[in-house]
Amino acid sequence: MSIIRKLLPSGLVDHYRVRRERAKMHAKRVAFYRSFLLKDDMVFDIGANVGERVAALLEVGCRVVAVEPQEECCALIRKFKAKPGSLHVVPKACGATTGSAELRSGSGTDVLATISKEYISTVKKSGRFGAHSWEKTKTVPVCTADDLVREFGTPRFIKIDVEGFEVPVLEGLNTAPEILSFEFTPEMAAAMQVCVGHCERMGLVEFNISYGETMRFARDEWISTACMREIIDVLEGDSSLFGDVFARRRV
Repeated sequence: MSIIRKLLPSGLVDHYRVRRERAKMHAKRVAFYRSFLLKDDMVFDIGANVGERVAALLEVGCRVVAVEPQEECCALIRKFKAKPGSLHVVPKACGATTGSAELRSGSGTDVLATISKEYISTVKKSGRFGAHSWEKTKTVPVCTADDLVREFGTPRFIKIDVEGFEVPVLEGLNTAPEILSFEFTPEMAAAMQVCVGHCERMGLVEFNISYGETMRFARDEWISTACMREIIDVLEGDSSLFGDVFARRRV
């Protein structure tokens, strides 16, 4: 890297550094998903954003249904190289019922776009995204996860990352996959407990958690519903921590 710094302008050095870091992160995602998914497994990525997880899942060999209400993000995902029939892009949000909703975004980034007013007020109050603004609103179509199951079949894995709207998404799901993940928002511990309860009612009774972008399970052994609830209670309000809760059928 020192030789590159001497030979290239600083802007190009930064460009190659970013590309290298993205490649490393992509490799971590692929390795993680390969640890529990197989080629040709059906996956729903609900809240796909620009498709970083979609790209990793496609490399694993999964068939992916990418659900994302932001058309700019959908356009990027549609450009991915994928085998015929292995990628379907659904330009909608997911919720408890079919219809429409107001999507809020802003501050020059698409990552924090959300339908949840509670999420916006909560993360601004905690200071985690205190400087972010959600000044843009757009009406987007909404489907349910059950709608997706009826159209594409029952997936083996569902990933839900919808910035505080996880409860309505799960309320719209009554056909359980083998494994499911939802984003953990420590400022919304009560909602996370509701998500755990919904997973349990669907028969997903073993839990794990992956913090941040580590792309690894924090626990060597999967834990019970009661233990997962205790962890959520301990982490409540700690805005320095985030990640994904995983739930699966008992193995």
